[in-house]
Formats: sequence, structure tokens, C-alpha cells
Amino acid sequence: MKVEYINPFITAASQAFQTMLGHEIRRGMPVLKEDADLQFEISGVIGLSGSAVGTVVLSFSENVALQAAGTMLMMEMTEINADVIDAVGELTNM
Repeated sequence: MKVEYINPFITAASQAFQTMLGHEIRRGMPVLKEDADLQFEISGVIGLSGSAVGTVVLSFSENVALQAAGTMLMMEMTEINADVIDAVGELTNM
């Protein structure tokens, strides 16, 4: 994978988390996965076509997904529901 494809996603994720959640994210090493297994319970997925073809996944533990959705919706979230899934989808779109 070319760095010029990866860096815009890292920048966008950092800006979205800072703007929408008031938190900085720590970047680990990007991973080019060969399988479809996800690392965490809740994931947002974007398909790419054009110059770069593939899938970008923003994956959250249940706890992080609940906290992120709660911050975005300004209410406590205690279980995964449609609002939490929508919030993860919106973060992924950003």
C-alpha cells in the first residue's frame, strides 16, 4: 500500500476525533490485512475504487464505541444500539 493513500485517512481520522470527540488518537502501525477478521466488536467500513482499490475499516472496542457515540450525542450510552452504530458510521465517513 502506498503511503500517499494511507496518510489522508490518518489525517482525517485524527481531525475527526479531535473535532467531534475532543480527543487525540494514537497511531499504531498501519496493517494491510489479508483476512476479514476484525480486531474489535464495532467497525465502520468504506470501500474504495479508482486509483486505490480496497477497504478502509475504523474498528472500535464496545467501550470506545459507546463513549464516542455518547460524546457525539451528548448522552450516556450503555448498550450498542442503532444510535451507536450510526455514530461509528459517521466517524468513519468523516
